[in-house]
Amino acid sequence: MYDAVVIGAGQAGLAIGFYLKQAKQSFLLIDKAKEIGESWINRYDSLTLFTPRANSELPDFKMKGPRQEYPSKDEVADYLAKFASYHSLPTQLNTTVTNVTKVEHGFKIETSKEVILAKNIVIQLARFKNHRSHTLQRTYPIKYFKSIQHNTKIQHNSKTDLYWLWGEQTPVHKLLLS
Repeated sequence: MYDAVVIGAGQAGLAIGFYLKQAKQSFLLIDKAKEIGESWINRYDSLTLFTPRANSELPDFKMKGPRQEYPSKDEVADYLAKFASYHSLPTQLNTTVTNVTKVEHGFKIETSKEVILAKNIVIQLARFKNHRSHTLQRTYPIKYFKSIQHNTKIQHNSKTDLYWLWGEQTPVHKLLLS
């Protein structure tokens, strides 16, 4: 059983993985994409970030290029893949989560590949994607946080919680590890 399973291995999911690894937690990042950074690769060709490289980096990993210039979508995709590789983050790609069930000591996560058990689940999906939070909300007491709540500390009521984090650059380490 993992300490945590992170559903969504995009920018915020990778940051969560970094901090879980720093805390020596057992975890797995799951994503339906075939490769890290895929959502960036598939966007329109002229896309660049709205923030300069200096403000767009993940923890402990510099983005190549001039610090105050804006990276392209391809640079971001490449950066995310290199970040996951550099930090040896455990990922399971090309995997769809089909069902989540609360079990005695955590959660059972059914995927297109296997059944996974975890004490905690973090669902980190981009806000523009079509997600089904309402389905889980009817079943579980989900703790919701937007990135604007970056100073929020989670009061853990149990050892098994389900978190739904959304927004840009959510500082999840402050939420999960506080």
